[in-house]
Amino acid sequence: MIELPVGQRYASVVGRELGVEERTAQRWWRSYEETGEVPIKKSTINPGRPNNFTEEHKAHVLDLVDDNPQVTVCDVVESLTKSFEDFSLTKSTILKHMNETCNLSVKKPHFESEDRNSPENLQERYE
Repeated sequence: MIELPVGQRYASVVGRELGVEERTAQRWWRSYEETGEVPIKKSTINPGRPNNFTEEHKAHVLDLVDDNPQVTVCDVVESLTKSFEDFSLTKSTILKHMNETCNLSVKKPHFESEDRNSPENLQERYE
């Protein structure tokens, strides 16, 4: 809003053009005239708890997966609890961090019985 040439237009008109409430645009303009700085909207998002999954944990998980690509989430949790003192994250949290921070996708194995895929049963199925 402030970078635009305002001229004789009111802040409320500019606010409407930008899709901002009139009162908000007036408050921004008054703040700009008083301080000379562009007002920055404060974030209302609560940052939440600090993250317990550190870069050391991430490096350990990546090394573990590099060594054994078939590793399960349970194995990762066990390895982390053995390697780090006072480590207490659940399987679901580790899975979330593996997906989001390590960019790893862990899929659940789906087993098919050998009897179902035996050549005799396949032949019977297609006859």
